[in-house]
Amino acid sequence: DEGGAAVSDLQVWELQKMVVRRDYKVGDEVRIKMPGDPRPTFPFPGRVVQAFEDGAYQVQWLMTDERGDEVPQQTKCRAKEMIHPPIPFDELQIGQKRHGYVANLLEFGAFVDIGAESCGLLHISSLSTELVDNI
Repeated sequence: DEGGAAVSDLQVWELQKMVVRRDYKVGDEVRIKMPGDPRPTFPFPGRVVQAFEDGAYQVQWLMTDERGDEVPQQTKCRAKEMIHPPIPFDELQIGQKRHGYVANLLEFGAFVDIGAESCGLLHISSLSTELVDNI
């Protein structure tokens, strides 16, 4: 017995796969969650102002004070506490090429995450000019 709990509550969102980028650059717009915040959301929009050699980043964000004024704040974040803001659907265009990863495979196609507001379906008929009967 090490004195710790033998069991603990596990939240469903803790089981979700998350791609952690480590190539943020000064000036990148990001969304952050505060270190230690257990929620799965990234509620704070900010901008990277410094990249440290240890892989952390200094992010500036705005806090609204009790008078309603926005006051700049800075927080040191790890890459896993940051995401790029999702690409709005109205900024996507037919024929655009984007990198993404397969989030889910089904018999009729693949759901691909390209960083937009949600994943998109790549239908099996779009995978090849040849007949594809199994993904």
